[in-house]
Amino acid sequence: MEKLKSPIFIIGARRSGTTLLRTILEGHPDLLVHPQEPQFFLEVYRRFGKQITKVPEALDLIVNHPYCAKPVTQVRLHQTFQGRESISLEELVQEYIKLWGGEQLHLRPVLKHPALIFHLGLIFEIFPEACMIHIVRDPRANVSSQRARWKKATIWECILWWRDAVTIGHELVQERPKQCIEFTYESLVKTPEETAQRLCEFLHLPYSAKLLEFELKTRSFAPGAETKQNTFTRPDPSRLDLWKNQLSPLEIQMIENACAPQMASWGYPTTHPQVSSFAVKGRTLFEQTHYALLIMSRYLKKTRWR
Repeated sequence: MEKLKSPIFIIGARRSGTTLLRTILEGHPDLLVHPQEPQFFLEVYRRFGKQITKVPEALDLIVNHPYCAKPVTQVRLHQTFQGRESISLEELVQEYIKLWGGEQLHLRPVLKHPALIFHLGLIFEIFPEACMIHIVRDPRANVSSQRARWKKATIWECILWWRDAVTIGHELVQERPKQCIEFTYESLVKTPEETAQRLCEFLHLPYSAKLLEFELKTRSFAPGAETKQNTFTRPDPSRLDLWKNQLSPLEIQMIENACAPQMASWGYPTTHPQVSSFAVKGRTLFEQTHYALLIMSRYLKKTRWR
């Protein structure tokens, strides 16, 4: 079987445009883009660690996952590791990609999963020469989109997700400038040709205008409204400012206060809505307390069943 090329990973805070970017890259003839988020890699790691001794269970977890690529069947994956009592996570991930790639293994694989940004050390252990594409979105738009998607998520929980992810991603680019590139979701939407050209140049790929000829089917989430199915054939700049109508002035100020350094670094202007500083501090303290109790509850639940 052909040697596996070092993959490209799309990373960033959830609801930051990683799906749009993946859809754009699907149009490049030199790339092989995984159809869904490979969540099962992290699930295998959490359950079995880096050295897997329960091989059949780990393989079944992958093939029974709804996002497992169709070429990776139970028969093929079990045959690959037949008779093995122990395999490494690195072996499993690499063999999965080879089975998925098949005759297209001469193409460079692309995988996208926002949660991978919190496991970069693990990725570079498996793929030392991997490339990372880090995409950042305005925190107000990001938090608004997160809350619409996950109804029970609080403002503070979404802020932390965004702030931690963009900080890790930016530090990675500073540490590995030859392997990592970053840009904003807004630049991808407002100037898609220029951003796609820059990306192709970084990846040493020829640029083609056909990258922007795509069809993206998404679900649209909005507070208090039914989920809608949308189809996009171009990035839609009109959606960039939806957060202005979806967040209250107090929520906007809360986000701007918590994310001020990162917003300044990325050039996102603050709006400073006219709200009571006492109300903002009170809401922030309430949500911080709620979040601390939530984390404690999750920890106790996890340790209870060990």
